[in-house]
Amino acid sequence: MNESRIAEIRRSKGWTQERLAAQSSVTVRTIQRLEAGQDASMDTLSRIAAALQVPVGELFASVQTPQFQASVDGLEQRMAQQQEQRDSYTKGVVLIYR
Repeated sequence: MNESRIAEIRRSKGWTQERLAAQSSVTVRTIQRLEAGQDASMDTLSRIAAALQVPVGELFASVQTPQFQASVDGLEQRMAQQQEQRDSYTKGVVLIYR
């Protein structure tokens, strides 16, 4: 089982489970399960990380399986690449309209 820091990060922002659920578009029950140490999909984790404004890897104090760590690392890389693509597209659109 992977040790989650979601509750710690959420509390440091002064957020309730309900607020995190609303900000990340997941259910309160999902937040409760994650804070209790249950696993979630990479999509859910990326939504929660985005809402908390932290990298996905920071949601965990420790990761028990190398396969899960590789998935988290891969997700962070894909998210960074997608953000670069969005930034590039935005710059292009701004240049066209100037």
